[in-house]
Formats: sequence, structure tokens, C-alpha cells
Amino acid sequence: MRINMFSPFAPITSGVVTYSEDLAEALERHDVEINRVNRQFWSSYRLKLPGIYASGWANRFDWAFTKAVSPFYGLPQGSERTINHFHVSGGLFNWLVQKHYDRVKGYRVVTIHDQNFVTSNRHHPYDEAEQLKMLSESDLVIVHTEELKRRVGFANPNTVVIPHGVYRERFAIDPVEAKHRIGVEGPVVSQIGFMFNHKGIHDFIKATTRVEATILIVGSGPDEARLRRLADYLCPGRILFRPYVADSEFPYYLAASDIVVFPRIHSQGECSGVLVQAMAAGKAIVANNIGCFTEYLSHGRGILTEPENIHHLQSAILSLLQDSAACRQYGQACKDFAQRHLEWDLIADQHMTLYKQLAYNQS
Repeated sequence: MRINMFSPFAPITSGVVTYSEDLAEALERHDVEINRVNRQFWSSYRLKLPGIYASGWANRFDWAFTKAVSPFYGLPQGSERTINHFHVSGGLFNWLVQKHYDRVKGYRVVTIHDQNFVTSNRHHPYDEAEQLKMLSESDLVIVHTEELKRRVGFANPNTVVIPHGVYRERFAIDPVEAKHRIGVEGPVVSQIGFMFNHKGIHDFIKATTRVEATILIVGSGPDEARLRRLADYLCPGRILFRPYVADSEFPYYLAASDIVVFPRIHSQGECSGVLVQAMAAGKAIVANNIGCFTEYLSHGRGILTEPENIHHLQSAILSLLQDSAACRQYGQACKDFAQRHLEWDLIADQHMTLYKQLAYNQS
């Protein structure tokens, strides 16, 4: 079996990139041939301007150049005789993916990673009709949550839910070793991910003012400067910021955490990659009762809190710090769930079953 995988493969959309790469690796373990189409595009055509993400004019020029040359990028050979799998979220990258989508002739599968694809696309705000047409014409649409299926499933009856996958072996790290490696000790409460306003990190900082533990915030983003000022004002010297962590080091930061907090304010139907990794690592998790957190952490796998309720969030963190047995119980429940439902081998099997059914039904 051969799959043409169309996805951004660019740092600014690293969540989609990481998922696509992990899925490709899992499929290759099952002897599936994967052609990473957009990786070739970005390496062949995209300009390599120094400081591109620090310079607004350079960024705009690069994007304009990329759009200008994209029509000249050739389709992969044999696209009409194989599965063409597209990964979409929002932004310029999906504009490019759509251009590929309109040109291929074979079977077309689309994985939607969040509803930004058909709503708040700030770079191409008038593409909603074209994007919905793309979904309605697809042979198969895949989403990661029941919430997103409810939001976009009307566009295509062949919409299925496949969970976000995780390689559990990457997170089988001794917590004591991990804490020593990153230079922390005692109980650690962490928030990990990109620093955007909707992630609710400002609520997390406010909720930890009375928490006697190491408070660790891992990640970068447009809200970083504001969040650092808030932390310096409310908790001077008590919160550790680690703005950039290499992929090879990230599992150690997760392993060093005793409690992982997800204070996200609203959901676009996406699934958090950090969430499934924290579950695989067997961590006690506190998360707001929305979206994927409700779906993945219900039935005793975590503590779900009311969005933007700082007192509720603080109480949940304090209760876990005071009850190590509860931490272990939640962590083991998460690890068991990850083993039963989120292993990449299982996710690859589900994809292969759908690919084969698609090819069989249309043969």
C-alpha cells in the first residue's frame, strides 16, 4: 500500500507536523510506503531567510513567494491510483494543501485537526465555502474528537473519529532521573504547550499563588512576555519558564512533572498532543471540562474543572498535592487508557482498515 501524505511540515504548525510524522512512522512500521509530499515542497521552494519568524516583512515576503511558486509544484506520480491523505488545520499551509487537493485524481482522505480550518482562518478568511466543499467531496474525513465530528460532520457522512496517537515508550522515564536532569526537586506542577491566550496560562499562574511546589511552564508563544510579567508580579521567583525544549528533552520535562495542568479556556474540537503524552506518561492531570479533555479524562482519569474558575483550578491542584495515592490512581488510569486506545500501532491499524475499505468499495 502507498500513501501520499500532504501536511504542512513547517515549524509554525508543529502540532500538525508532529502528528503527521508520527502517523507516517506508525504506518511505515506496517510496511506502508509513505510519500511525504509537502515536506518536499517546503524544502524545495520555501525561502530560507535568516530570522524569518522574527521579521515581519521577511515573513510576509516568504509567504508571498511560497504562494507564487506553489502552482508549479508537480503532483506526486501515481496520485490517481493511490490514497492521498491531507492534514488540515488553518493558515497558509492549508491554502497550499487545498491547491494540491483540487488537482489530485485518486482517493482523497482528509484529517481535520481543529475547526480553525473552516472558521477563524485569519490568513484566508473568505475560504470557508471552498473548505467545506473540500470536506464534502472527500472520500473519508477523520477527526480526533466527537466534538469536532459534531461540528463538521454535517459536511460529509463519512466522518469518523480516530484518537490522537502516542508512542508510550518515549515517556517511560524515571521521574527521579528526569527531575535531576532538568534541575528541579520536590513536587512539580507543570503547564506545557504554546503560549496563546486561549490556553488559559494566565489562570494557571493565578491559581498557583498558594501552591507549595515547583511551578513549571514549558513553551513559547506570543503571550510569553505578558505571562512572565504576570508571574513576576504574583509569584516573584517561584515560577520556572523553559521557553524552548528540544524534542529529545521534552519527555524528561513531562516525566519530572507530578501534576500536569490544562487550563484551556475554549475548544476548537482539537485534541491536545501534550494531553495524550501526559496520559501515556501516567501523570495526574487537571484540565478544564471542555473538548478533548472531557472525552479523554472522564471516568476517573483526571480532575475536570470549570473553565476560568481560578478557585476551582487551585483547589484541584492543592487536593492532588495533598493526596499522593490519588495522583497514582489517576496516573495509572491514564496510562491504562493510553495503552488500550492511544498506541500508534492501534491508530495505524484503524487507518489501514479504512484505507482498504475505501479502495475496496470504489474498485
